[in-house]
Amino acid sequence: AEEQRHFIRFLMNPPEPETTTHARALIASCEELLQLRPDDPDVLIGCVNFYQLTGTPNPDVAMRLAELRPNVARWQAAAAHSIMAAQPERVDRVRHYMDRAAKLDPVGDAQAANVAWARLVPAREAWLSNRPHDALRIADEVHRDMATLEPQERASFARYLWYMYLDLGRLHAAEAVIRDVSPWPNRRNSEVIVAVAREDPPALRTLLAHHFPRLEDGGGVASAFLEAGLLNESQRLIDAHRRMEAARPMNFSQYLLMLEGQLALVNGKATEAIEKFESFLANHGSREHTGRWRRVQRLFADALVANGELSRAVAALESASTPPSLLTAGDQDWLLARERLAVLYRRVGRIQEAEVLEAQLRTAMAVADDDFPIKRRLAAGAVR
Repeated sequence: AEEQRHFIRFLMNPPEPETTTHARALIASCEELLQLRPDDPDVLIGCVNFYQLTGTPNPDVAMRLAELRPNVARWQAAAAHSIMAAQPERVDRVRHYMDRAAKLDPVGDAQAANVAWARLVPAREAWLSNRPHDALRIADEVHRDMATLEPQERASFARYLWYMYLDLGRLHAAEAVIRDVSPWPNRRNSEVIVAVAREDPPALRTLLAHHFPRLEDGGGVASAFLEAGLLNESQRLIDAHRRMEAARPMNFSQYLLMLEGQLALVNGKATEAIEKFESFLANHGSREHTGRWRRVQRLFADALVANGELSRAVAALESASTPPSLLTAGDQDWLLARERLAVLYRRVGRIQEAEVLEAQLRTAMAVADDDFPIKRRLAAGAVR
């Protein structure tokens, strides 16, 4: 069918503007079906999925499905996500659907994951409001809930909890969540993320020695090794990434732009790095404000500083320091961007703004592990 052709071509992620053409064709097909069968759950499910895939949320369709399937946490969460993406000022409606999901039983893998996500929304909201003690209390309650589940459901339930502990700087608790779940999905990459958050190059080198080439890299793992200064190890991962890209009918050029920009930066080629990062940011489109977008903004600022462009670096970090969405997870780069912005504010003479940021970060780090890097630097008066 024509719709299937557009769907497959969209998933193959061909270069722009071809991707947009296939996305629009998918949306047009959905709208035609919805005119004919507006309350058919199968049509609504397909269209909600298409809208999510194409980055064009449709809250009305997602809410209609949520009302028809009130006992399925996935569709309650999909409605909340659509509202947040298209109408972020309607936080009350976002909470409504996530509250409904939170009250459901976490039976089955998909249900468990979405119920956990929903139950952690109040923790996430507390964290974004700089109330870390409240966030930790809620996260610990969810952790206790997790212990009562069957093993497979526990694995699905644990994912968002793990991210919450990471954001709070509770790396030991995050590691405990991994230990409590067997099998933990994508354990190797999770261990890398914890080592990155701990800023522990020896641990990263050990992980690479044990797991390469089985690290499932979408650009993120190689980026982590580059940031840790492990250039030889990074090059091995990047070369493997290029081979994977050549073997698959997919376009991962955005990942490679990020990695090539980082390579240029660590090799002292600031101008080349700036060009790569600018190209990435210009093409990031509807995926703006994701974790990867924040990381590239932060790296872009580092390249601008190396090139002596301090005002542009401040602007990049201010952009990366805007609060993330209530419904995302894993925002270490938001913390790091704010830390670096405080340093840069001091460097350009904006002392009062630096002090405000540093005070906010000290509050955010109140429940973090004592050896969490940002907390350690703040205590030493050495934020980077």
